[in-house]
Amino acid sequence: MDSARYGEPPPLPLRLHWLCEKYGDLPDDGGILDQDYRRMHEMQILSNIYAVVSRYINASGAAIHSLTESERRLLKCLGDEGLMFEEQSSDYC
Repeated sequence: MDSARYGEPPPLPLRLHWLCEKYGDLPDDGGILDQDYRRMHEMQILSNIYAVVSRYINASGAAIHSLTESERRLLKCLGDEGLMFEEQSSDYC
C-alpha cells in the first residue's frame, strides 16, 4: 500500500508479478527468475528513461505541464549530466 500511496518502492513479489506480466513468462525454470537481475533492472531503467524523454519530446503546447514531478526530476538529472538540453552542433544538422 505504501508504494501506491507514498511512492515507496513496490515489494519484490509485486515487481516479479509485473515482470512476468510484461514479458508473458512465469518466474521459474527458464523464466524471469532464471534471468540476470542486473540486466533486467538496466533494461527497465532504460525503458523508463526512454518513455519520459519520448513523452517530453512529443509534448506540444500546454501538454508539457502534465509531466509528473518524478518525470521532471529525471529530465533535470539528464540535463545536469549533459545528456539533454544542450544546443546541437552544426555537425549534426
